[in-house]
Amino acid sequence: MTTATSLSDESAAPLRESSVPLRVAVQHFGCKLNQYEAEAFRSGFQGRGYEVVAFDEAADVYVVNTCTVTGSGDADSRRAVRRARRRQPDAFVVATGCYAQRRPDHLTDAGASLVIGNGDKAGLVEAVSHQLAGHPALPMFDPAERPRTERFLQIDHAVDGGRTRGTLQIQDGCDEHCTYCIIPTVRGAGVSRPADEVIAQASRMVVAGYRELALTGVHSGSYGHDREDVAALVDLLRRLENIHGLERIRLNSIEPCYVTDDLVDYVAGSARFCRHLHIPLQSGDDGIL
Repeated sequence: MTTATSLSDESAAPLRESSVPLRVAVQHFGCKLNQYEAEAFRSGFQGRGYEVVAFDEAADVYVVNTCTVTGSGDADSRRAVRRARRRQPDAFVVATGCYAQRRPDHLTDAGASLVIGNGDKAGLVEAVSHQLAGHPALPMFDPAERPRTERFLQIDHAVDGGRTRGTLQIQDGCDEHCTYCIIPTVRGAGVSRPADEVIAQASRMVVAGYRELALTGVHSGSYGHDREDVAALVDLLRRLENIHGLERIRLNSIEPCYVTDDLVDYVAGSARFCRHLHIPLQSGDDGIL
């Protein structure tokens, strides 16, 4: 099994002998955060000169961003890896995400050439280019250790058919440890993306053509709490409103305990925030939680 950590190699995409750029296809399963990460992978590969194609097309590189919240997420992830391997037996197939973090061996058995854990996925594009350029395999991550987000994936190009609605990651990880949920184990502790970095990313996405951004994370309502800044989320929303060209802002989900009076007042008075909240009710039973 080949697994990876992040690296700093900045080489461009390898070329075929005919000098035609390599083709890459990305598939994701599960949550809106995985959707953001998949878009960031496409953007990163495009920035390095790869041609981004649909997952059902012939490609030189396939990336599967996996989900492990349910058994069906595991099964869908394995099927996608096998499908890519059958379609292009010589392709470089990469598996990452939550199922990859939990059971990398299952995805190697399904046909993955490279498995990258959640803590290292910000270096995925570099890792793929590194290996395709003939460099040695990268060190293995330990799936028994909880990952920690040190870097956040970036989106610099609009690559999905010129869409104007995008997803923007503001947070990763979770500290709640609900009894039924594997996510704190495979995503690690809650980490808030620095506000200046969020604003810079949002500004780049607006320049790339996005007009509506939905903020997402594993536990978005806890944004800022790892820095003991309980007002950080509302402050961030107010700063986003100052970005010229950003017309609409959403929160993909926020738990009931984080719907504060300040947040309600902000939503009621905002000209850009869509005036509804998606509030997930995980369970009404404290024993289950």
